[in-house]
Amino acid sequence: MRILRATMGVALACAFGAASAFPANPVSNGPAKGVAATTDGLWRTTGGKVTLLFDADGMRESGLELHTSMKTAISEVLPQADGTFAISGDSNSGILFASRNGRFSALAGGGLPTDGEMLMVLANGDAFRIGDFDFHVSIDANGDATGSVTDRRGTSREVFRFSGGLIQFDAANGRFEWGGGEVTLDPGWAHEVGLDAAGANVIGTLLVEANALPAPDAIPSAGGSDDVPPGEDGGSDTFGLAGPDVIVGDLSDLSRYGVVGDITAFSVGTVSCNIGTADVGWHSSTNQHPVIAQNMYRLKNGRMEQIGMSWLKHGFTALSGTLCFSDCQATNGTTLGVHCSDPYGSGLNGSQSNLGPRWQVNAATGFFPYPPANPATPATIGRRLQVHNADLDPGQNAGAIYFVEGQYVCPDDAAAGNKNNNASYRRITVSGVAGSGTYNIAMTSTTQRQKSAVMAWKDNDATITINNVDVANDGRFTLAYKVTDIGGGTFHYEWALYNMNSDRSGQSFSVPVSAGVMLSNVGFHDVDYHSNDGNGNVTFDGTDWTFTQSGGLATWSTLTVAQNANANALRWGTTYNFRFDANAPPQAGNATIGLFKSGSPGSVTIATQLPTGGPCTDTNPPVITCPANMTQEATSASGASVSFTVSATDDCTSSPTINSVPASGNTFAIGTTTVNSTATDGAAHTASCSFTVTVRDTTPPTLTCPANSTRDCMSASGAVVTYNVTATDLVDPSPTLSCTPASGSLFPFGTTVVNCTSSDHATPANTRTCSFNVTVRDATAPSITCPANITTDCSQNGGIVTFSATATDACDSTPTVTCIPPSGTAFPSGTTTVTCTARDDTNNVSTCTFRVTVQEANTCLTGTVNASVGSPANVFSINGSVGSACGRRLTVGVNQPVSLHMDSAPSGNTDRSYVLWVWRGDVQSSQNLVAGGRTIGCTGNPTPLNPSLSPQPIRCVRGGLSATYCGTVHEVSGSPTTPWTLTRSQGFSHPVIFTLQGVVADFNSATSAALSVTNGIVLDVH
Repeated sequence: MRILRATMGVALACAFGAASAFPANPVSNGPAKGVAATTDGLWRTTGGKVTLLFDADGMRESGLELHTSMKTAISEVLPQADGTFAISGDSNSGILFASRNGRFSALAGGGLPTDGEMLMVLANGDAFRIGDFDFHVSIDANGDATGSVTDRRGTSREVFRFSGGLIQFDAANGRFEWGGGEVTLDPGWAHEVGLDAAGANVIGTLLVEANALPAPDAIPSAGGSDDVPPGEDGGSDTFGLAGPDVIVGDLSDLSRYGVVGDITAFSVGTVSCNIGTADVGWHSSTNQHPVIAQNMYRLKNGRMEQIGMSWLKHGFTALSGTLCFSDCQATNGTTLGVHCSDPYGSGLNGSQSNLGPRWQVNAATGFFPYPPANPATPATIGRRLQVHNADLDPGQNAGAIYFVEGQYVCPDDAAAGNKNNNASYRRITVSGVAGSGTYNIAMTSTTQRQKSAVMAWKDNDATITINNVDVANDGRFTLAYKVTDIGGGTFHYEWALYNMNSDRSGQSFSVPVSAGVMLSNVGFHDVDYHSNDGNGNVTFDGTDWTFTQSGGLATWSTLTVAQNANANALRWGTTYNFRFDANAPPQAGNATIGLFKSGSPGSVTIATQLPTGGPCTDTNPPVITCPANMTQEATSASGASVSFTVSATDDCTSSPTINSVPASGNTFAIGTTTVNSTATDGAAHTASCSFTVTVRDTTPPTLTCPANSTRDCMSASGAVVTYNVTATDLVDPSPTLSCTPASGSLFPFGTTVVNCTSSDHATPANTRTCSFNVTVRDATAPSITCPANITTDCSQNGGIVTFSATATDACDSTPTVTCIPPSGTAFPSGTTTVTCTARDDTNNVSTCTFRVTVQEANTCLTGTVNASVGSPANVFSINGSVGSACGRRLTVGVNQPVSLHMDSAPSGNTDRSYVLWVWRGDVQSSQNLVAGGRTIGCTGNPTPLNPSLSPQPIRCVRGGLSATYCGTVHEVSGSPTTPWTLTRSQGFSHPVIFTLQGVVADFNSATSAALSVTNGIVLDVH
């Protein structure tokens, strides 16, 4: 026997009285004050109560209605109204657990029979009266504390499951509490009552409050838990009882050895773990070491069958690994230390010389003779895990899944009562070309520790039921079964009977069958022994068990041990299958396992479901149940698709045929339709019911308004705004739609709320509204127009310039315009930029610019010099242009040459002077001008040649500056007709205006010549 620690999933700390609250420790609560070491060992709960605290929301989600008289539960409990059930006082029942150092340490299984009943009510009104529950404790595949709740009052099957929670133990006061476990519906029962999707919903929590008494002589009861402990991945979740306790911690690797005939041989690597509190003997060359069995299973078409088995690997040395725990207590190899692991690879486990026969090993005690029998070994496949290729061929096994299993048998482990957790399984994959005869296997998933391969059936099919039975002073059988309604009043019964470690072995399997029950499709399946694995070194007989139906029993059996010691008995580490179809529904009962080897008892019984109700004589019509009248919202103009469930039960037909018009899932038109449903059983009896489906349109249209928007004005009145509003309806293709103000309306300045309404054409109409804002603003600057650039002469109005800039605006009829400098200003000589600004009444601004240029006055001087001889000189031609120079003006860039020459020089003395009147716009220039090699410049002080020359040269300069001009310039040599090239002096950076006012020929200093200054030119140099 071995005990398993509960893994706590939900913490719940409750007091066993006002002054006895347990600390919230998920493993144990610490020693109670004054508890002596004598409290260590096994304890059993006795008396107390179990409370199911239902969650109303979880129940409704599972399809169970809340009673109006209950606020926190869906149960109507009789006689207890709070969901509490009294634990029966049977001293042989209760939860068996272990304590260590005065603390709770591990669960060993067991259960709690209770008194009391309750009424479970489905949403469709169906009610189930259940009660007198058995709360059965086990451990799930993830290592969590779990259990099932069996209804003994009504359905005689599991109705609830629970898992997790917190276990507290007060050794000083003998009190046990398990609280916070999550309660769900059993998936199989949920399926039967039409709640297929409800199995995963948490419908409440579980609270166990019980007394506890020491139970040093207790052993797990027959039919108890499969005792699957935690520890899938090792670590502290794996826990064993005191003493040596070896398990298969991992199925690590695989080897394939080839094919002989239609058989392929394999071997599986195993890693053992000692999860107990004492070393496990591992002495080679003696019978004090473990032996290791390997098996293969296939799950196909709902049947779990063993398809291969090996001989036994004999252990010889134990290593000190840490697969399952990190605190291995290492040894010298002759024992497996506490919390240590030891690997045997598939190569070692497949070594033929180290394999011994199974028949010599008593798996219940672990005893075997040493050395083992050693018959001749067939080559290649002998003694190894043998499987028929037909059982692996993918072409013959579509959809099948496969598993390998390892099992340790060890004398001191068995002596400590820890032998029932020594098998583990792992899923594998099979590959190869169909029909090729060459197939390979590979590991997948993870090793399911302490779970025999038959448990994989339930792990992959929640409707499977598994029960155990222990043969007194021997070993354990496990029965897994499933009953399937295949229609027409016929049911298929399928059993897998696994002998885990019974040395007595199985010789027969009998199930009660009521008189008149007809059986068909009777079947049997076993696994082949091989390689002379039998008494006298011959292979056990593989003859299928014989089936008989007599005396109210259906029985499969082989020969007795007295008839043939090598008969095909169900020996340890093997699984046989039994099946038939029956025309009777299942009822709870017991099957009988007849034992092969002599001893007492000669047989044991085990709970299952059997065709003991007898064939049904169908004289009554079915009972049909229609749903309540239904109302559903239309989803289109055609109406709505409506699904519903009509149920029917019958005395003999498990699933009467139901026909509904209109059928579930049809589209129902808007309005009220009557659904007529008829149930027909296997005897053609009928029953009818009806209900109405009303499809209505109460959903308003879907109305979509645009987001708030802002628009610019189009006139002083605002802006014309368009927008888009949509309305759709599932039923009405053209719902009405209106908005105020309408799209395209003139919206004034500011914010206007637009309100929209849509209605469908239902009676009464369904209406929906929405609204949004439209804001009209003036954000556009005026359009301004400046005049073209203006050029004028300073002599005109003293440089005063007038002009006009204009502006227009879409939303302001009279924008203001200002210019700087303003029109009418006396502009200075040169160019001035004028900037004009237009501004509307919302302060939007735009600007433009233009230039005003004021030029010097062109002055043509006239007058005479006090001279009596000579004549006026011809005027210059400028850059080849002949004619009057008055008003002629040139603009010359820096270093740009200008050619000046006289068409003809005055006659007379060749020594003559010319006068060049010069001024510029800032200060007097003393720069020289170079003209064709001649120097023209100011000599001495720049004073007029003739101060009386009238009129004096003027210039357009504001600020009081006066005009200046050069004195006499002499031509030293050269022909008067040679052009003068005037260039700007280097480094001179100011614009200069040169004005040639006239030319005076002075024949000699003593003689004056009268010249009429009649022409002048103006030369701008930049």
